[in-house]
Amino acid sequence: MAALVSKHQDGSYLTEFMQRSGIRAVRGSTARGGDQALRELLHVPDNCNIFITPDGPRGPHHQLKSGVIYLASRSGRPIIPVVSAVPKSRYGNGSWTGLVIPKMFSTCYFRIGRPYVVPANATREELDHHLANLQREMERLEADINQILSTRGHATIMKFEPKSNPKPQKRKAA
Repeated sequence: MAALVSKHQDGSYLTEFMQRSGIRAVRGSTARGGDQALRELLHVPDNCNIFITPDGPRGPHHQLKSGVIYLASRSGRPIIPVVSAVPKSRYGNGSWTGLVIPKMFSTCYFRIGRPYVVPANATREELDHHLANLQREMERLEADINQILSTRGHATIMKFEPKSNPKPQKRKAA
C-alpha cells in the first residue's frame, strides 16, 4: 500500500508510523509538493493500493478535492470510497485537520461504496462532473454510517470545522 501524506510536520509523525507498518508514504499536498507526489503516485505498481484522504489537509473537512479524480483518470485505477467512524475516540485538532484517536478496544465502523471509475484522460468538465458524483457518494455513505451509529445509541460522526490558518510571520532580516 502507498498513501499520500502531507509534507507538514504532522505528516512526519504519520509517515514514521506507516513505514513501521510497511506502508509506503508519498509526501505532498495541494500546497506543497502536490505535483511531484502525483507523479510518484502515477508510478505506483498495479499490485499496490493507493490510499488518499481526499478532502486535503486544509479542508474544508469532508469536501473532496480534485486530485483523487485526476489520479483515477490518469492511472486507470478505480476509486473505492470509504467512510469510517469510531464513536469511542478522543478528538483533537492538528494544525490543519481534526485528529481522531480511538480508545482501546473501540468498535470501528466502515461503509465501503462500489468502485467508482473515472474515464481515462477525462476533460476538466468531466473531472468536475465525477468529483460532484463522488462527493454525493461519500455523503451518502456518511449518512448511512450516521444512521447505523444512531440505531446503536451513538452520536453521529463528529465533524470538524477547519481551523483558520494563522497568517505567516515575516522573518526579520539578519
